[in-house]
Amino acid sequence: MIVDDEKDLAEEFALILVEDLDDTLQIEVLDSFDEAEQRLETESYDLVVLDVRLKNLHGQDDEERGRRLYERVARVRWVPVVFRTAVPAIVSDLGQPPAISVVLKGETEDEIRVVREALASAIPTVTRLLGQIVDREVRSFLRDVVAQHWNEMGVRDHEELVLVLVNRLAAWMKEHAVAELSTKLQGKLGTSVGQASAAHVYLYPPVVDHLTCCDLLLENGDTYWLVLTPTCDLIPVEGGGGRLRSDLSTVRLARAHTVADSPVVADFRTGKIRKEKLAGALRGTKRYRYLPRYLDIPDLLVDFEQVHSLPFDAVQEWRRIATLDSPFAEAMLTAFSHSVGRVGTPDLETADVLRAITTDLAVIPAQPNPS
Repeated sequence: MIVDDEKDLAEEFALILVEDLDDTLQIEVLDSFDEAEQRLETESYDLVVLDVRLKNLHGQDDEERGRRLYERVARVRWVPVVFRTAVPAIVSDLGQPPAISVVLKGETEDEIRVVREALASAIPTVTRLLGQIVDREVRSFLRDVVAQHWNEMGVRDHEELVLVLVNRLAAWMKEHAVAELSTKLQGKLGTSVGQASAAHVYLYPPVVDHLTCCDLLLENGDTYWLVLTPTCDLIPVEGGGGRLRSDLSTVRLARAHTVADSPVVADFRTGKIRKEKLAGALRGTKRYRYLPRYLDIPDLLVDFEQVHSLPFDAVQEWRRIATLDSPFAEAMLTAFSHSVGRVGTPDLETADVLRAITTDLAVIPAQPNPS
């Protein structure tokens, strides 16, 4: 959809896009913001191109019209938006390509490029497919499970029904949706969505809006920390102005070094340790746990020998980057517990058992039958 009060020029631009990008593109040109919003509520589009400065009812330039329509578009349906305007400075702060792009009207090569990048992002296709999957799974769960167990699940407690539905949907999506989306995208876009292992580690950005256990924090733009304080101590009181349910005044944090700047890499570079020990640290030791690079998160080593309790009020001002997802969060807490609470034991001698196995001898002689 292209929305521009200069409809003739917009139609010329539409022809250019079809010729340069894809002759199967279906482009609708509108000169009414109100009609554009109505269409977005009922029809599916992959991209919206907006002018910013449109004439108002009195024939005067309304420089905020495009921004207001963008806000309405975002409330109705999320699709990539290209601001194609003679006054790009008005909306330059909104630019987040390829999802939101700003381009100077008349710069044809730039206009074609940003439209191409927005369409290639697969945002509209993923959004549409994901919505179809969610709708299908909710319908099937209500039909096949809830309807047959209404007396047990619905009449007794509607709030419980909501909880069951949400938990079930979340579990199904996590287990199956990535594979289904990947298959469908491969067919529609000719490429696989890919399943990078790092994407499974993080909830990025964090899902909850308050500090929680296994949050990855960034202090002053260069120092990473991982929260180890239990989530139950970090839940704010509803309407409490940020006050916590507990009387917590400090938060327990483990330092997360970028791998290149970690103590174990420094030891390797100076020859204090061998490559095997460095590899062991990356696999996980009593001291270190590795977190993979993902988006703007670098490769990190969480250091359980650098754990600090810092003031809650200061920590909550730091940038929350991501939260470790399950089961990585549980594994991290288990590793920390083993690190601080371990009890050393001597290695047991197994040479005799190993020798017996490799020579096909019985490991433990059979006991005679008392009878």
